[in-house]
Amino acid sequence: MGTGMTKTQRIEISGRIASAAPAARCRQALEFFGIRLSSIDEIKVYKIAAETLLPPPVLHEVFADPVLQKLHTDASTAPEKAPAYAIEISFRPGVTDNAARAAEMALKQTGYDARVASSSLYFLYGDISAADAEKLSAEMLANPLIQKIDVMPYDVFMRQNRFDGVQLPTVQLTPAEKLFDTIDLAIGDAELETLSTARCLALSLAEMKHIRDFYAESGTAAARAAAGLPALPTDVELEILAQSWSEHCKHKIFAADINYTGPDGQTRNISSLYKTFIKRATQDVRSARGIDWLVSVFSDNAGIVRFDDKIDLCIKVETHNSPSALDPYGGALTGILGVNRDILGAGMGAKPIANTDVFCFAPPHMPEKGREGEMPQGPKSPRQILEGVHKGVEDGGNKSGIPTINGAFFFDEDYAGKPLVFVGTVGVMPHNLPDGRSAAEKHIHSGDVIVMTGGAIGADGIHGATFSSLALDEKAPATPLQI
Repeated sequence: MGTGMTKTQRIEISGRIASAAPAARCRQALEFFGIRLSSIDEIKVYKIAAETLLPPPVLHEVFADPVLQKLHTDASTAPEKAPAYAIEISFRPGVTDNAARAAEMALKQTGYDARVASSSLYFLYGDISAADAEKLSAEMLANPLIQKIDVMPYDVFMRQNRFDGVQLPTVQLTPAEKLFDTIDLAIGDAELETLSTARCLALSLAEMKHIRDFYAESGTAAARAAAGLPALPTDVELEILAQSWSEHCKHKIFAADINYTGPDGQTRNISSLYKTFIKRATQDVRSARGIDWLVSVFSDNAGIVRFDDKIDLCIKVETHNSPSALDPYGGALTGILGVNRDILGAGMGAKPIANTDVFCFAPPHMPEKGREGEMPQGPKSPRQILEGVHKGVEDGGNKSGIPTINGAFFFDEDYAGKPLVFVGTVGVMPHNLPDGRSAAEKHIHSGDVIVMTGGAIGADGIHGATFSSLALDEKAPATPLQI
């Protein structure tokens, strides 16, 4: 309970009926981490700040299902058997909290203007250590990138009066002392390689030397001085070059000139795998067969094909491999939602109606006993990747009302280093808009208004393009994983 103008309170929601979730989590703890739990309880927590304390009828109406759930406003109700550890997981300040946002909207409909924050409280039962509880909280129950984790023995937890002095997370921004740094590239080859690795630039030594030589030219120095730029390159410029030149964005391998010597000993030159075997092949077939149902290919967020005399289909598929190797659930969720977004952005906008996927993983039983040393360092275990990716794509569709209509699994040991997470979405759009314009065409003009929707931009996703262009190892950072 708070003081002053704003009153704060905490409520906890527990289930009346046993579910299958505790048994599933206990199985995951044992299979993935070798930690044996006898049980685990989850309680939903809401912290509320308003001008007055919300009365119990309002709390019950908004937050609890009277048939399935119990609502607690104090610590008088404790578990029948004392757990070993209590873990509370909440969102970090500034992270979008959808459950809290929905609660705020519901409270407004009942006449209360309040701020809400949600969290989850877990009680772990069994003969486990503090290290076990910390490991399970960070690797099974939470995502430390966006969530705050508090782990404590149950007796310590109960001594805290958690229903008093309730505080909601608040964003506190400290102004940066300077907007950018300058970087001296007049260094040796080894130092250039170290710089690329340390900043997650994913640039080769040849590319780093090319950038160094460009900034060393007298003409470059004079042009920068005339533009009011510092003589040395800024970190912003280097980051932009790294992103623009990354394999993820530039597709350097697919665009390269390749000299290939086949089994017959003959050498042939391939000028861009993409232009030769994908784009040109499509164009050749289109021309040879007189195909007229390819409305838009290789030019928009998704391919658009004619379905009937009124409807066009939009189709987009892509991979989300590196993020899914380190955070299977979050990586796959972002992947499927990303192609949902691309359908929305195709032409003048299409409606997503179906998801699809193909997953290529290492066998979930890997590593076999005695072969643990053969597993690559960095990615999660094959079983964790299988379950996490499957759940991420499932939730991505179910929670937005887009069904996953088909999919496939393929298993091979070679996918232990990096899985293939191939996800796609199909959408529909009319041939023409009500005003007669083609729905498949969009024209962008200088001065057009750009509208951004969704949660605030965070630190997650930084270096995503360059990170995805690198091989995975135990030093792979967490921040490139977009949530």
